[in-house]
Amino acid sequence: RASLARLGYTVEAAELADAAARAQTAKDYTSATAAARADLEPELARRLAIPLDRGLTAAEVANLLNGQRADGADIEGKSKQAAVEGVGTTLGFDQSRLPLRSELEHVLAGRRADGGDLDPKDAKTASARFLAALGAKADSLTDIERENVLGGRTVSGAELSAELYHSRLDTGRARIGYVDLTFSAPKSVSVAWAFAPTDAERGIILQAHHDAIAATMKDIEATIGRARKGQGGRDGYDPGSIAWVSFDHYAARPTVEVIRKDAQGRDFTELHTMRHQGGRIAGDMQLHTHTAVMNAVLTPEGRMGGLWLDQLDGRVKEWGAVYQAYLATNLRRHGVDMVLDARTEMARVAAVPESVSEAFSKRTMGGTAAARAYAAENGIDWDALAPERKIALIKQGVQDPRGAKSDDISDMQAWRAAAEDLGYRHRSILRPDQVAAVPDRAARLETAYEAAQGVLDKQLQRRASLDSSDARIAAAKGLIASGIEDAADVSAVTAAMRERGVQQHGRRTGLIWGQVDSVNGRERIGITTALHESEERDVVGLARAAAADTSASLTKKAIEKALADHPEIDLSTAHGKAQRAMMDQLGTGGRVAAGIGVAGSGKSTLLKPLVTAWKAQGRDVHGIALAWRQSDDLGEAGIVASKTRAVDAFLRGIERGKIDLTKKSVVVVDELGLLGTRQLLDLLQARERHGFQLVGIGDPKQMQSVEAGATIGLLRRALGDEKLTTLESSVRQVTAEERETTLMFREGRAEEAVGRKAANGTLRVAAGGYDEAVAAVVDLWRERREANADRDRFSLSISAPTNADAHAISIAIRDERRRAGEIGADLRTIRATSPSSGANEGRSYDMGLAVGDRVRLFVRANAKWRDTGSSGNIGRNGSVLEIREVTDDGLVLRGANGRDGLVAWKSLTDKSSGRILLAYGDVLTTNTSQGATVSEHIFAMPAGSRAVNAFGAYSSGSRHREQSFIVTSDGAERAEVAGRRPLGDRRAIELRDVLGNVARNFARQPEKEGALDLLDRARAIRRGTVKDLQQTTQRIQQREVDGEAPTTLSQGAARRRDETLVSRSLGAVRRQMKRQSAAVDRVRGLAAQVAARVRAVAAQRRAEKEKAARKVRTAQKKTRKSGLR
Repeated sequence: RASLARLGYTVEAAELADAAARAQTAKDYTSATAAARADLEPELARRLAIPLDRGLTAAEVANLLNGQRADGADIEGKSKQAAVEGVGTTLGFDQSRLPLRSELEHVLAGRRADGGDLDPKDAKTASARFLAALGAKADSLTDIERENVLGGRTVSGAELSAELYHSRLDTGRARIGYVDLTFSAPKSVSVAWAFAPTDAERGIILQAHHDAIAATMKDIEATIGRARKGQGGRDGYDPGSIAWVSFDHYAARPTVEVIRKDAQGRDFTELHTMRHQGGRIAGDMQLHTHTAVMNAVLTPEGRMGGLWLDQLDGRVKEWGAVYQAYLATNLRRHGVDMVLDARTEMARVAAVPESVSEAFSKRTMGGTAAARAYAAENGIDWDALAPERKIALIKQGVQDPRGAKSDDISDMQAWRAAAEDLGYRHRSILRPDQVAAVPDRAARLETAYEAAQGVLDKQLQRRASLDSSDARIAAAKGLIASGIEDAADVSAVTAAMRERGVQQHGRRTGLIWGQVDSVNGRERIGITTALHESEERDVVGLARAAAADTSASLTKKAIEKALADHPEIDLSTAHGKAQRAMMDQLGTGGRVAAGIGVAGSGKSTLLKPLVTAWKAQGRDVHGIALAWRQSDDLGEAGIVASKTRAVDAFLRGIERGKIDLTKKSVVVVDELGLLGTRQLLDLLQARERHGFQLVGIGDPKQMQSVEAGATIGLLRRALGDEKLTTLESSVRQVTAEERETTLMFREGRAEEAVGRKAANGTLRVAAGGYDEAVAAVVDLWRERREANADRDRFSLSISAPTNADAHAISIAIRDERRRAGEIGADLRTIRATSPSSGANEGRSYDMGLAVGDRVRLFVRANAKWRDTGSSGNIGRNGSVLEIREVTDDGLVLRGANGRDGLVAWKSLTDKSSGRILLAYGDVLTTNTSQGATVSEHIFAMPAGSRAVNAFGAYSSGSRHREQSFIVTSDGAERAEVAGRRPLGDRRAIELRDVLGNVARNFARQPEKEGALDLLDRARAIRRGTVKDLQQTTQRIQQREVDGEAPTTLSQGAARRRDETLVSRSLGAVRRQMKRQSAAVDRVRGLAAQVAARVRAVAAQRRAEKEKAARKVRTAQKKTRKSGLR
């Protein structure tokens, strides 16, 4: 109502009540009503034919979204952008096969594939577009490039399947009529809205949501509402007004994947939203609004242009956080206790338990399961229905001529029933008598600055090189905690970051920033910190100095002698000679040496003679890797098990004096690329103290480090290319084709690799959704086991992108193994958990245990051996063991050594949650499986390839000796393709689009950039604190000449110290006030008075001290002058 009043409207209380009543009696919350921008510029409304005196009809909305006026006419004064047809369609290619040489000759001659003439409007550009799609960098082709193109290959000669070839030529572009910006309330706000005890409270929450969107849209308007002048805006732009239409939604609905057959008889997936039918399929409450911004900008001079969409780059997540900051601010005005959730970094209603929010975030069934359940409730067998019947059921539900059943319930009632099942009773979140006084701007921004530190610190711990957008997102999230006045607050907080530094690993450090070019060629601001820079320089300096110390080097003769003890190593081949070169480089190098070995290059093999030679000299050899399981693999190189550890455990052992290291010690680091800068620095500093030799091997093209830093890149800086030998060939794969395909993933040739695997059947696209993809993985697992049942040494493994995926597939395989009689009945069900690790969030779940189960450990576990009664280590984090017994005391597990041991429940229990740290072990994540070698491997992606990049694809695709399979979800891939296209793009999604999407994701190589790398390529580098010091040097000296204190830093520091103490005191007062609400308002007023008084007294004392100091300096000055006379 207040918002309407500001717009010049008046609404009577009765009208408002009637409107609220009408809104609440509507049963179907999924039916969204289109509402035009409330304060729409009248002239823009006229140009777009948007009525201001009524709502929009469905036809009017459709016209607007199509880039037209609401009445279907063209927009006055705006040039109409035409849709662009794919070049393959323009040239008339048959998309079911690769083009013939004769057809390609026609195209290169400027004609259609069939030899016909092109449309005059296409003749000039079609050939150039065709060659660009195949990778041409120039207007003309060399003879070799021309022959490649005529052979149906890319310009560079890459072989492509028919699907991927035509996917490249699908260069069509739909006309952009609008941009969809979705504002989604945090789950706790949606829960509070759904369970609000009164209609009025529900209206207050909804209005806070709407007002937050309106405020955020003002900033968006100022950013993209710019009508450009000249081609691509080369002559600048004029700011203008924009229009949007909003659609409110109140629930998240499951999506159903329906499997159908295409014209060639192949299965494909159609996606359909499971609508609310008679209350049976209630989604989770999720208050969100789609804001469709028309592609039209009206300047004050009356010129009409289009949105400057390039300005969206890097800003969308920031605006999402700004919206949440406005939402939190709006709700606080009604006494709602809003906090910044440290885990999700989103606004959260403190009164709504996190467990309830999580329950309503996870309780929605998968779409197919929801559809199957709905069908079963109505006596229908979902799986027996034809695809057309399934779609009809999804869209229309069961039509009962007698009307709805008596037990039909609305979404709201279904949610309340679910809350009762959870034991949750919601109460009002409004506290109108406890509305906190709004702090002044300085105090508010100080709170935001401090809150933003933790957000940015998480990013700085993972990456040494950030983008300015990362800092702005952190600042916006900080404003969730403090409150926001306008979007300029974001810039104020980032200014404080530049001027005062940021928090990193618990230390305050300065920001460093400069101009760099992004991947798409646009200029951006790159950010790093002084701490990152100094740590990387320390790594380079320590490594370089240690590498120069050759006092511990092996001689080539010593390596030759050690090789004689390993006659199984064949060095006669080209690969063997490369291995020998790396042996020499690592063995004869300094006290720090490193090498790069691709997956399957035989790193353990080349280490064996070196370990033998070091031991022959009486040296103790230790082996470490990021994870325990990977360090265990170093046993194959001859390092004894008692001397292999995870890196963190190794460093703790040194610190506590449990590991004795000397100048005669050698420490071998495997999977070097997984270490972060800080871990490598800790190792080098330990090496500096104890003098041991450090030898590392890794591959920067496999999985990246979780922590910040590019360690192999830093060692390249320190040692030089000549001392960082790369073993580029692989011997793990048996056939040349498998070796070549595997290396394609490493070399960025994902498109070729995907096409090859699709052609030979080792890439399988499972029609349907998540469950169907899981089933396809199990079917393939069974197929490969049965096909190799007569091979004693055959091994098969499965990896997946996330712990959740691994868990889901493991459960399905467990069911299959139980049907085969490999595991027994469940003997106990435990409350289990998997800890957070990198991109994998911690998960909690119930877990049945049976004899024969394969389980994965998350902690180092000791066992009491059944054969001897003694105790010893049975497994570490990442170990997979078999359950032999389930007892009240613990689990009897069979280790890799074949021995059975009792592991106590206590040693497996997570101290914080009380849950058991255990998971099924039939499927591991890509990170955990890195380093393993098996006969065949299945890389399972039941949620699609969205979360997989080149490093994950290469790591999981290189575990095998014989064959590697990939299984993905057709539904998930199609959903990603559709999501990347502009809304309103009605082009059909084909198999080629699915394969192209997989190739696109597998081609991404987001290598971590170091601070030094960023500084090397940045321009106009700025270091705020250093620059400020240089600027103030002259002023300091001048003040001394004038007889004044050299600086005012002490006064400023004292002032900030006083303000900090006051702020902390006020914080304690406020926390106490929450517990003692009786005197809230009175104490708040007193607190403000006390704060003001403390500041005044502090300022007075500083002034008195300064006055006294001036008198002393004046007297000293007079004395000096008298002496001079």
